[in-house]
Amino acid sequence: MRYFSSFLVFFVAIVIHWLWSTYFTFYGCSPQILLVLTIAVAAQNGPLVGQSYGFGWGLFLDVFSAHVFGAQ
Repeated sequence: MRYFSSFLVFFVAIVIHWLWSTYFTFYGCSPQILLVLTIAVAAQNGPLVGQSYGFGWGLFLDVFSAHVFGAQ
């Protein structure tokens, strides 16, 4: 059950970040939701889990964005 909730948090956060940065921008600016969630996950579960989530989210942002790879 723990792994299921981890995957759920990971993918729901990506969807929320994508929706927020796509539809709710203010002059092209949107908050970095995944950065805040990385800090929250690290505070709750420890630095190794926070680093893993942050790495995964950054990799997903780089793969799914149209910017230069590694820009996030």
